[in-house]
Amino acid sequence: NRQFGLPTAPQKEMLVLATRDILAVRSWPDVYRRLGLPAPAPDVLAEELREAMNRSAELGYHNPAVLGPFGRFARRPRGGVAPVEKVGIQGSLQRAFGDCRASGAGAAEQPWAFAEPAARALTVLEEAEARKCEKLLREIAKLEQRAASGEALDTLQLRKMNRKKELLESAVMEKLRAGYKRAA
Repeated sequence: NRQFGLPTAPQKEMLVLATRDILAVRSWPDVYRRLGLPAPAPDVLAEELREAMNRSAELGYHNPAVLGPFGRFARRPRGGVAPVEKVGIQGSLQRAFGDCRASGAGAAEQPWAFAEPAARALTVLEEAEARKCEKLLREIAKLEQRAASGEALDTLQLRKMNRKKELLESAVMEKLRAGYKRAA
């Protein structure tokens, strides 16, 4: 089976067990616990879900028929009438991203900057990425000191030094500068 890319029996069993674990989740606190994140208070979670439904309806991803009893969210866009955007249509994506660039938002706007202060914490994966970035930045600082003292550096070391700006501007480092808490 492995020769043709088919899963082995142990792999199938692992998939079945993982699927059962996922399906055993019965509440939002269970979802957060499974992700290793602190669960927000019920009122904060309810507001977050309401906002997500409103954003989805405003962007045209849902309509009253699809939302069923929650269709009232799609019927009343909050900021006026939103243009209907279709998922997967290149023209609508270009218009959507074109509007961001024209309004001056785009790359400068970071969605995590609007998160609730209590919810501002790095995920486990972001924490690992932050540690990796910090390690590389320490190595780059040492290389910069060596270069400043007149030592000749090889091309790989110079390439690593050239990544400094990229590392400093990475999303996880931006989050750290914005005051996100480190994962324990």
